[in-house]
Amino acid sequence: MADIAEGLLFKDPEEEGIPVACPYCGGRVKYAGLGEYECEKCGRISYDNYGKVRNFLENHPGATINQVMAGTGVSKASIKQLIADDRIQRRPYVKGTDDDDII
Repeated sequence: MADIAEGLLFKDPEEEGIPVACPYCGGRVKYAGLGEYECEKCGRISYDNYGKVRNFLENHPGATINQVMAGTGVSKASIKQLIADDRIQRRPYVKGTDDDDII
């Protein structure tokens, strides 16, 4: 697994949503950076949880955690862990928001 993530240590590859094979052709994937994994066989890109959340937020700035969950399929716990690990940054607190804060 270390060769896939280029030395990054993950708590649990399954929790991180790291693809083990290409979802399109079943080929081997290699880590390409920023949560992206490229298939060595067909060249398509697949994403881990970080990549899914990052891409969603690029297209939907100011989305809430619940909107990110619905748009990516990534669990609330995983999103909160990405925030806690400073991999995703939250926007400043806005009065009137609750646990479903804007990211």
